[in-house]
Amino acid sequence: MKFIRKLLGLEGPKPPVRSARDRDFDLRGLERILHYQFKDPALARQAMTHRSYLHATPGRSGESNERMEFLGDSVVGLVVNELITAHGLKADPALVRQRVEDIASTYVQPEQVVNWYYSNEAQLSQIEMAVLEDQVVDHILENASVSEIDSNYEDVIGGRAIPQPSESSTSTESSGA
Repeated sequence: MKFIRKLLGLEGPKPPVRSARDRDFDLRGLERILHYQFKDPALARQAMTHRSYLHATPGRSGESNERMEFLGDSVVGLVVNELITAHGLKADPALVRQRVEDIASTYVQPEQVVNWYYSNEAQLSQIEMAVLEDQVVDHILENASVSEIDSNYEDVIGGRAIPQPSESSTSTESSGA
């Protein structure tokens, strides 16, 4: 039995126990990598802290990034909603039907699954939202503008590779023209 435990790595030298300090997030190291200094280190540290870390680290307290994640998701939702409204996007019924049929195809009696989705408004709404989300992504990609800029590594990392908007384009955009 001892041989099998050794073979499976269940016996042998134990890894060194790391102190809470060893597990602390190296914010300064991240700043060096990003070439960016956070204005509020406490907020940056919170943004990088998952709830499970706080629970698994004895003596650790503070807030996790969950509130920020929730807020970020809400902001993305607002932007997506604005895109849907501004461009009159609606879930394409043919794509919804295709999605329902794709899900149903894995069942023995797919027609019963299709009928169930179409008789259950809440479930069908979930499918419609997923289809609409895909359509929003497609809309963004179709209307995206990509341009190549010759640049070196330092300019890309330093944020200098992206040309700043000129005075005239900024004033035109803000005036609604």
